[in-house]
Amino acid sequence: MFSSLPESESMRQAGRVDTLAVFADERLDAFPDIPTAEEQTGEPWAAGTWRGLAGPEGLPEDVVTTLAEATQKVYESEEFQTFMTQRGFGIEWRGPEEFRQFMAEADKNNKEIIDKLGLAQ
Repeated sequence: MFSSLPESESMRQAGRVDTLAVFADERLDAFPDIPTAEEQTGEPWAAGTWRGLAGPEGLPEDVVTTLAEATQKVYESEEFQTFMTQRGFGIEWRGPEEFRQFMAEADKNNKEIIDKLGLAQ
């Protein structure tokens, strides 16, 4: 199964799962013992888990701005940075337009994979 490493770490430590690889260009600092997908297969592949806020189409711009500013404030806080880093999460801030573009690109890439696997309906 696919999972972010920090979220599966307790299962890994308990010996209930084995981690085969990380989908990153390089080994992760927080998990240096886990090889990359390219090391395991010879094929480069990087992907990751992402989180973001989304709202309905047509959300008023002042609401978007308020949410973005509040979210960025949390992201930049020492408490959030420490929490995420200590648990091995990679973090990256993207504002509303950057995140919108990221989601569109992710949808396009996921569609290609789903189509290649014959899973599209």
